[in-house]
Amino acid sequence: MMKSVWFLLILLGSFSVVNAQLVGSITQGKVASGDIALNTRLVLPDTPLKKRPPVLIMAHGPGRHATWTTYQSFIRRFTNEGFAVVFYDKRGTGGSGGEATEVTLANSKDVFDSLSNDIAAVAEWTKMQARIDSSRIGVLGYSAGGWVAPLAANKNPSIAFTVVLSSPIYSVAQQALHKELTQKNMPEISMDTLHSKMQHIASDTLSFNAFEPVKALQIPSLWLYGEKDSRLSVPFNTQLLDSLLLTDPEKPLRYRLYQNTNHSLYDVKTKIIAPYASDIKRWVLEVLY
Repeated sequence: MMKSVWFLLILLGSFSVVNAQLVGSITQGKVASGDIALNTRLVLPDTPLKKRPPVLIMAHGPGRHATWTTYQSFIRRFTNEGFAVVFYDKRGTGGSGGEATEVTLANSKDVFDSLSNDIAAVAEWTKMQARIDSSRIGVLGYSAGGWVAPLAANKNPSIAFTVVLSSPIYSVAQQALHKELTQKNMPEISMDTLHSKMQHIASDTLSFNAFEPVKALQIPSLWLYGEKDSRLSVPFNTQLLDSLLLTDPEKPLRYRLYQNTNHSLYDVKTKIIAPYASDIKRWVLEVLY
């Protein structure tokens, strides 16, 4: 197993943006998280879903690739659906203090704990803002950010729901193994063999494992995946989600697969994006109102 998994978190990807213009007004502030300040923005929609709209806090994984500039079209998809959106510069980037720490198997627990503390602090700031519904604050994590979202939600009761897009719910070690065994220069491996090898290290306690925070969640959560996502094991994820629902049929957890879509939730042939923003809106209206 490779010592550093920095490559792993980069490969999970980010959304691309070209000259996007946000919809709505922006409130900016500084949020204290431990001994650093996080530069934070609240974007209000022009046409809110409700008089006081629900809020989506964008969760960050490690690294420097998710920035205010690169996330603007992603944010706009949700403000167009009537959500308020909170985006903070992750520690060590933009106007935020601290350092962006490289992730290894050995330090992943500490790094994700630190990042989830940042989200918990941002949620406290969010609930004090005017013109939003402070009882319906959610955390949305894309890719590596989905590792952090459930951890943060378990830390702050102000967080009412979570939405995760294209993120593993297994361990950092298992994701590193998946990457290692599915590289182009490796012999082709069957799905059964891949999952068997991933299951073999399921008891690994060295690296961060998202399964336990997800298991502990008591609030509504929605998981969205692209069926053709090659950057993580979607079948392995859905098996784990099914196991949680089998153990607790009343657990407020749902997931959906978009056919023929990749890690960024674009159709691999037509390049049309999946309607995940409108699907999230429908789900929020169904389970939170």
